[in-house]
Amino acid sequence: FFFFFFFLCNSTFYVLLCTYLKRGGRAEWDDEAVTLAENSWTSSALSAAVAGIILSNYMGVTARVVPAAESTMWPKLASGELDACLEVWPSGHAEDIATYVGGGTVVDAGLLGTVGRIGWYFPDYVLVDYPYAANFASLDELHLRTIFDVFNYTLYDGPTAWTSHDEAICACNGWNLTVVHTESEEQLLARVDDAISRRAPILFYLWTPHQVFSKHNLVRVSLPVYTASCYRQTEICCDYPEEDLLKVATQTLQDNPGSFRFTQMFTLKREDQIEMLSYVAYSNLSITESACAWVQNHADTWRLWVIDRTDGHGPRLQVVLPVSLVALFLALLVAVILLAIVAHQIRQRRRMRKINIELETQNKQLLTALMGTETVEGELLDTPVESVIGILKTFLQGKVWTEQEKLQLEFVIGMIASRKLFRFDDNPEVSESLEKDVKEYLYDQILQKTYSVHTIPTDNVDVIEWDELQQTDLALLSMTGAWSFSGVDFVTQCEEAGKNPFELLLMHFLREHSVLDTLTTINVPKLQQYMVATYMMYKDNPYHNTRHVCDVAQAVHWMILACDNVMQLQPLERFALLFASFIHDMSHPGVNNNFLIATRDDLAQTYNDISVLESMHVSSAFKLMAQPALNFIADFSPHKYKEFRSLVVTAILATDMAK
Repeated sequence: FFFFFFFLCNSTFYVLLCTYLKRGGRAEWDDEAVTLAENSWTSSALSAAVAGIILSNYMGVTARVVPAAESTMWPKLASGELDACLEVWPSGHAEDIATYVGGGTVVDAGLLGTVGRIGWYFPDYVLVDYPYAANFASLDELHLRTIFDVFNYTLYDGPTAWTSHDEAICACNGWNLTVVHTESEEQLLARVDDAISRRAPILFYLWTPHQVFSKHNLVRVSLPVYTASCYRQTEICCDYPEEDLLKVATQTLQDNPGSFRFTQMFTLKREDQIEMLSYVAYSNLSITESACAWVQNHADTWRLWVIDRTDGHGPRLQVVLPVSLVALFLALLVAVILLAIVAHQIRQRRRMRKINIELETQNKQLLTALMGTETVEGELLDTPVESVIGILKTFLQGKVWTEQEKLQLEFVIGMIASRKLFRFDDNPEVSESLEKDVKEYLYDQILQKTYSVHTIPTDNVDVIEWDELQQTDLALLSMTGAWSFSGVDFVTQCEEAGKNPFELLLMHFLREHSVLDTLTTINVPKLQQYMVATYMMYKDNPYHNTRHVCDVAQAVHWMILACDNVMQLQPLERFALLFASFIHDMSHPGVNNNFLIATRDDLAQTYNDISVLESMHVSSAFKLMAQPALNFIADFSPHKYKEFRSLVVTAILATDMAK
């Protein structure tokens, strides 16, 4: 069988290889010429150039790349003057997409493969003197005037032909910034380079991905949080969204099946665009030269977009030499592995069947011996505790005891039979002889041994309704935007206002970072209940307490905002870091790792003297989350749960300062 299979695979490969070499490895098409739109920014020009090179040189289709303004592109696509545009930012073209794609005159050709986001930026050195400069959305009027004055009340924007909402954002929020439009992307970047060379403040419009981020350290401004409803309003007041870039094509391009399929398959990821943008910015290559360099370096990628056909009678499989070779040998390998697995399973089943027969025989023999043995009633089925109690009862009845001895033995039997082995208050003589502070200390120590996170109450938790925030809540949350935030003051004011500090603070941070808008599988009510339970898990230690946690959580929130443009964290990463900041000292006993290790504490024994407290904190957090009423990530996919848990565990273990 194996020889026959190998011969068949090699014969097929030989025929395909001969066909490929005879054709010279190039596809020929009889499609008509294709006209591609080139918008006035570099990444759009690079996308069009790559597509034009592949269509012309590897598919035999005449491809023309022509400049096209965003504002006039859609009518030209509908009329057939343009055939396709390979980079469309949907947030700026909602009406055009509804009119032309929804009306059927233009076709949606799928996603480009790049996620982009527009925003306002400034150089990071501005934060040295104005650390609050990035938080436009949370600044009061005095701080806004101060930072606007630093930027000379000016926002530099791209050409007016670009789609932007900067004037609307300024007007809607009452910001008296003057939007200055440059004539081109090159002129905008020249202004930025000039200001940074002088270390002068400058506020400007830009987007990601862009090559300028590898040249300068830039900070993204935090505008009012984006929501879908905001963009449906007449006046846009919120930030630009993170969006998947689209491709569109004209209806007539579908008559050219090769070119239309190529447009659908055409994909450029973020790293592809950054590679070509770097060629333009730092290697002084032209748009065409940069596109050619990418085509030469990534043949294995774009060859999958090209389908060959013979004489117009239908598609024919394109043969790519390395792919065919690998596929044939992989098929042979898979067949061998499958047969080996089947053979192994057969051997295992036979072995297990033999073991089962032997065990059944032994069980029958033991059962026969057991049934033929006379024993004390219930003796073989007694647990160790029941056996001890039986021995003590026999001992009690077999001798004449004094009344005091008899009472003591009955007390011993009663305690062993109960669940109160770790309590001392059932003995009045012991309990009444203890001073109050000693009794409280003993209670605390015993509860540490017997306490379980599964005893945390989860019913009737009073959670916050965000749509009905009171003024007191808004006043409390206004404290979180400043570096001078005090966890002591915040917790005190929350408790006076009858609010749970953990629940209020985390939910506010998640809204600030738009986490709940993206991670829609988070169960918000359960998350709020979890934070209330977490607050109850903290002890009133001198340092590792709820006030310290609020300080740490606010610092993490502030640093994520301040470093957003450097780290560019994903929503799941933001959520994991913020969540970890609240649980990083959960159930802290008030002593350090060295003390636990030196005293041979149970925790040190459990975690093998390695990051003892940190391991306990994260373990307690996920044990608490195991309760159905508190499992706010129950709807996460296995992959997303694994990634979230890994991020939280890594973050908390990193707080071991001895490492």
